[in-house]
Amino acid sequence: MRLVISQPMFFPWYGHLEQVKAADVYVFYDDVQFSKGSFTNRVQLLVDGVQQWLTLPVRLPRAAMAIRDVEVNSDKDWKLAQLRKFHAAYRKAPYLSEAIALTESDISADGRLLSSIAIDSVKCLAAYFGLDETTSFMVSSELGIGGSGSDRVLAICQHLDASEYITGHGARNYLDHASFERAGIEVSYLDYGLTPYPQISHPFNPYVSGLDLVAMMGKDGLKAISGSVVRWNQFIA
Repeated sequence: MRLVISQPMFFPWYGHLEQVKAADVYVFYDDVQFSKGSFTNRVQLLVDGVQQWLTLPVRLPRAAMAIRDVEVNSDKDWKLAQLRKFHAAYRKAPYLSEAIALTESDISADGRLLSSIAIDSVKCLAAYFGLDETTSFMVSSELGIGGSGSDRVLAICQHLDASEYITGHGARNYLDHASFERAGIEVSYLDYGLTPYPQISHPFNPYVSGLDLVAMMGKDGLKAISGSVVRWNQFIA
């Protein structure tokens, strides 16, 4: 069983969807500390060829607050502002209406937590491209597994009987690969495809929201979600 564990991210880039595609089970790491300035509550769009942030405003979190406890700040009409920004950025995109529909479905509910919106945004993109047909989703806060860092990731893998743990590049800085091998769990890293697709502006920029892929290619965007995995000892060699 292939397992991915990742913090919730708000409409993440299409490389993140390659992690979803590669996983049999995808765990949202929602009970780790929220980091200000991370991709948990913001993502970039291309506006006239320039990267601009699309941000979910949050209430100032307490020190060491977990992602699952952070509240979205609804004092201002951020939903309308986001839709206007997205429409302005992709008004000429061939599948604008489909991308807008995904955005609206995710931000339509009131009084929600950041984690709910971020998790649902990933699920929306996964369902749009049919990735949820082969990948099931869980959240770490419901597993009842304590600890931190590499040890906790390993414990989650063991709890879910994973045979392979697939991760993004950042894990190379903290993951204890040897402990996974002793436990009989293979560790692999995503080799992101970075497959180009038509964009409104040039040169091609892959590091923007997956909504960009929806707006530009519709469901044919699945062809661009094309990453593969590499064994850890080859990746860090």
